[in-house]
Amino acid sequence: MSTIYVDNLSPNLGSRVLAAGHVVQVVNSNLSSNFTTTSSTPTAVVSVSITPTSTSSKILISVFGMYYKNNTGVTSAGAGHWNISRNGTKLPGVNWPDNAGAYVVWTGSNGNEHIQPVVGAFLDSPATTSSTTYALYLSSDNNSSSHIVYKGAEIIAQEIAQ
Repeated sequence: MSTIYVDNLSPNLGSRVLAAGHVVQVVNSNLSSNFTTTSSTPTAVVSVSITPTSTSSKILISVFGMYYKNNTGVTSAGAGHWNISRNGTKLPGVNWPDNAGAYVVWTGSNGNEHIQPVVGAFLDSPATTSSTTYALYLSSDNNSSSHIVYKGAEIIAQEIAQ
């Protein structure tokens, strides 16, 4: 049996091992403060940009945050809607404002406060090696009250080799 001794190993600059299923790169962005909106128009809360190394790569987007609603002065039920976009266009699978699974709901009790998690993931196939921006969007269906992402939010983009 042979033995190989190596004193120094240097990567071949400009090349990467892109084994299928492996994470190639990870980027993230944090919003460290509260974000308030009363608008029914989706508004970007936090975004992240990633430049895929291959057109065949998939991008796994994960979002985390807490959604807060104070019902003071509001007597009707309502919902806050969130979604993920790529370069300003919502990703398929979830629609706003009438989402199926991408929303938080509160009851119509005056004076109640509601905090619910905003947690989700989406596996995207952008088919590009150009810089791509993903963002967490938030909207409200009750313009008369305040809705915020409470104590910040985070979005993470992971490039997955195929």
